[in-house]
Amino acid sequence: MENNQFSFRNSISNLFSKLSFSKKSSKPKENKSNSSLEFIINNFTEFTIEDYFTHSKIFLEYDEIEAVIIIMKNCIFLCHLFPDEFNNNNNNNEIKEIKENPIFSKLIFSQIYNFEFIVNQGELNSIILLYFEKDINFKIQSKINFFYNKDSFIIHHFIKKNYILFWQIKFESNILKENENGNKYEIYQYHFYVKKINQYGKYQDRILMCSTKVN
Repeated sequence: MENNQFSFRNSISNLFSKLSFSKKSSKPKENKSNSSLEFIINNFTEFTIEDYFTHSKIFLEYDEIEAVIIIMKNCIFLCHLFPDEFNNNNNNNEIKEIKENPIFSKLIFSQIYNFEFIVNQGELNSIILLYFEKDINFKIQSKINFFYNKDSFIIHHFIKKNYILFWQIKFESNILKENENGNKYEIYQYHFYVKKINQYGKYQDRILMCSTKVN
């Protein structure tokens, strides 16, 4: 991995620092959830618990902070630590104490440039996320360290699954067309970020997509 391509400055924690996640973030509703996680999702995001996949306690290495990563159907949330399922001691009093939005970052899957799962024998596992912050020319690298290796495999599975699914839906709904003969549709296989050299010898960022019809 060529690390010099990417900025490491406060990686994820500053991403979307001014982003308004939803109107729900201004004032929490009366608690009707049975967990702090569900309360946060229902009150501080535009999603519901039905859009949730999994979460885990993590350490953001470049930011040097502990946090919680929450994998949703369409995005990833990073959240300050909260009374959660890790100790199985939730109660309504703890949940009602969450008055301010603990979510500090939202990363949608279309921003992810690449990711690398690092399995360390005898040590804690990590995931390195490479993503665009504002546009394709401004790349950020963030290293997520896990407190529980079991969680790292689960989180990586859902990131990979949702990342591929997002781009499959995007390409097949906007670019790939129905084949002329028969009713079979052209199916997305995978895509790669590449560098094209133009006629002036300058590099241009492009996406190379492979399908069942075009390679």
